[in-house]
Amino acid sequence: MEIEQRDQGTEGTPEQSAVGESTTVSGKAVLMVAALVLAAVVALWLAPGRIHKPPPKPPPSVVAETMLLTAAQKAREAGDHAAALRALSEHERRYPDGALAEAREVVRVETLCTLGRSGEAAAARERFLTRFPDSEHAASVRAGCAGEPLNR
Repeated sequence: MEIEQRDQGTEGTPEQSAVGESTTVSGKAVLMVAALVLAAVVALWLAPGRIHKPPPKPPPSVVAETMLLTAAQKAREAGDHAAALRALSEHERRYPDGALAEAREVVRVETLCTLGRSGEAAAARERFLTRFPDSEHAASVRAGCAGEPLNR
């Protein structure tokens, strides 16, 4: 199949090139150009550093922090509150200002409340609210053990 290019102004006559030959474009040529354009787009799309990179791995410290907090949470859920507090203390010793410090302190307050250690829980709440006053967990921490409001 051939596609003949025609000038809008002339009816029935092929467009003349600079040397006087008619210009026709074959279907194969159109497909080849389309394929080349598509290949270029795909090459740009898949270029190194462009996209489809796997997400960056978290730093080893965040992985270790997560493991410690997961251990604390699982121990708490299993009713082993002493093991939960040990894991939280270990997390604080290793990562005092870690990425998950805020979460650690929320779990600490909850665990101390569960154990009925209200004096320690109140001190932990005070430290939490001083350190993380704008935390999304501030309201629940502020509520205290068994819903007792903190005087703050």
